[in-house]
Amino acid sequence: MIIVGSGPGGASVALPLAQQKLKVLILEWGGDVSFGSISSLLHISGTPGKGFFINAELFTILRGITVGGSAAINFATAFPPPVAMFDKYGIELSQPFQSIQNRVPIDTLGDHLVGPMASRLENAAIELGLPWERLNKFIYQEQCRVECHRCIYGCPYGAKWHPGMLVSHSVNAGAELKCYAKVTRVIIENGLAVGVEYIKDGQVYRVFGNKIVIAAGGLGTPIILRNSGLNHVGEQLFVDPVVAAIGVMPEAVGSGREISMVSGMINERAGYTISDMTLPRPLHYLFSGLVGQFTAHRKSLTMMVKGRDSMDGHITNNGKPRKALSFSDNQSLYAGSVMAREVLMHAGAKKVYFSRPFAAHPGGTVAIGKHVDSDLRTDYKNLYVCDSSVIPEPWGLPPTLTLMCLGTRLAKSINDVG
Repeated sequence: MIIVGSGPGGASVALPLAQQKLKVLILEWGGDVSFGSISSLLHISGTPGKGFFINAELFTILRGITVGGSAAINFATAFPPPVAMFDKYGIELSQPFQSIQNRVPIDTLGDHLVGPMASRLENAAIELGLPWERLNKFIYQEQCRVECHRCIYGCPYGAKWHPGMLVSHSVNAGAELKCYAKVTRVIIENGLAVGVEYIKDGQVYRVFGNKIVIAAGGLGTPIILRNSGLNHVGEQLFVDPVVAAIGVMPEAVGSGREISMVSGMINERAGYTISDMTLPRPLHYLFSGLVGQFTAHRKSLTMMVKGRDSMDGHITNNGKPRKALSFSDNQSLYAGSVMAREVLMHAGAKKVYFSRPFAAHPGGTVAIGKHVDSDLRTDYKNLYVCDSSVIPEPWGLPPTLTLMCLGTRLAKSINDVG
């Protein structure tokens, strides 16, 4: 078994197969880096053309290149999979979801871990009568630290669960992990996938296997598949656009060191999600400075506004993502921004401003029903895809848990077939 990528999809395929004593090789472009600082975040997602891309409208698309993928540096929010959406494509995810719930920490935060900024926003939203709820998190709460803001840097205390932990378990079960191995293409012989070609330390290598799973992410996977002869992929792309709504408070609310996305709400009809989003100090000043604002970190309440965008982006011929926010995309962001402003003002903000839009969940580039079937198989025999690229419709949700369900399902299917 060759698995390309170690994010939630690839890691969830690797572990059960390794536990069944199959020979599993995981190829990861990034490394197994130390977590916990702004420097680790920059190492994982700060390289232009690799970890982030900026289009002509200064719209930034981010991804994490590391063991565990982008989920290693997210806010550890565990949204359940949209079971009804995948049912339409003949994919049953409720059973994998139940099995995953028994194996990883998924729960809302206890009150002792909720910081004063998130609490202030939660109270304001509830007072306004909004359907505000605590969000499930991938956190071992007994290991979590009060007054800690490092989730987005990658937790140095082992409190935040991420797919890299599955990779470690896979290696312990006998899988082989090769880091800093950039896969460039799948080797195809007579319509059959037989191996992959990758670059490591400046050398080109080939490795062969019976089955191959590409899990290099919404941006990486279509490039690999195009290089392998599947030229029709990457013609559509969603990115889950996000803006930060920042309220200027008359006094300090807290230290600014707390967990983000503690609670929030989804407006399915209007296509947006809003939640608290306390940023670490460097990111707060970066987001504010880019729009000409320089408000004190401790006197700022920040909310996330995420829109569900259309799939009218694409991957260019030179492998770059291109996505301009359409009128409907901006409508979703605007509706969420209006609601976020109302919550911030009710919480006591004297002024509210918004960051430039950015994105962190690119996907849909190798969609189920268009590029892969309900078993995540491509047109080539023995070649599968399992990452955010297979999401078949506009998204707007954190994809980690959904991709884990797809990976668990795929591993069972591969193991059953043999």
